[in-house]
Amino acid sequence: MCWFQYINSISLNISKFYFSFYNEGNIKLINFENVNMVPKKEIFILEIRGIGCEGCANKIKKFFDSRPNVIDSKLFFNNKSAIVSVIPGIYKASDLESWVKMVDFKYEGKVIQQYNIQY
Repeated sequence: MCWFQYINSISLNISKFYFSFYNEGNIKLINFENVNMVPKKEIFILEIRGIGCEGCANKIKKFFDSRPNVIDSKLFFNNKSAIVSVIPGIYKASDLESWVKMVDFKYEGKVIQQYNIQY
């Protein structure tokens, strides 16, 4: 430890005022009283036509998961459906239906149910 570090550590240990003055510009107070802290999500249930294998389902799921503001997605090959959870108010049903087409034109998605949930 060089002499400068030694003196600096002593001054920080002795003088709390010096330390608080040094960090004064970096302190921010945040008021959480008016912030709505209830987590919410919007859920879309889609029927997807054209899925021929589990690889197709995984390709669509990867695309859903890559989209911004998507919380979670589940794709079911057996009944050819998907459940996509997103941050509320950002996407419409038509957005998710167009995402299915963006993966490949042979797939067709239709939103059959949509609802908001608080957890």
